[in-house]
Amino acid sequence: MTAASRNALERALEPHGLRLRGGWIPTPQDVLPGLPHGAAAAVVWMVGQVGSACWEAFSGSRFLADGRPDPLDRWSKSIGDALAQAHGGVAVYPSDGPPYAPFQQWARRAEPQLQASPLMLQIHPQWGLWHAYRFALVLPALTAADAPALASGVAPGTATDICLRCDGQPCLQRCPVEAFS
Repeated sequence: MTAASRNALERALEPHGLRLRGGWIPTPQDVLPGLPHGAAAAVVWMVGQVGSACWEAFSGSRFLADGRPDPLDRWSKSIGDALAQAHGGVAVYPSDGPPYAPFQQWARRAEPQLQASPLMLQIHPQWGLWHAYRFALVLPALTAADAPALASGVAPGTATDICLRCDGQPCLQRCPVEAFS
């Protein structure tokens, strides 16, 4: 099986309004699902949405129209499972469990620039709270071109608290029950 490059995965996700958010190389301490044919995990890619990019694809899907529960999760699983199967891997979802995969920790490994917000959600320096992780792709192969960036990781910048420097802190101000003050 040939390794799926970051670019190939991004092209496959684009029609769905999803993005490859980042990835990481697993260690023996990581608890990951088994891969087909006993293959070892070489990379974990985090897949998600930013802004409203996925809404157009999702809102036109059969999953939203069929009236069954959890349409966004089912839509995500149809995409993740197909992509994982095409590349000899498995997809892991934040809604699968218990036990639940540690998506918050995995997200920080894939995107070290994330910060915890007063809302206890990961805040992104560009997208704020308008982002989400739909699934993780656990794949058995990593391209040589993608390996150096993942091996070294993305160096976190000098993190000033994103919420403290946000003008007006609209996320906190719009809470209807004033749970965050």
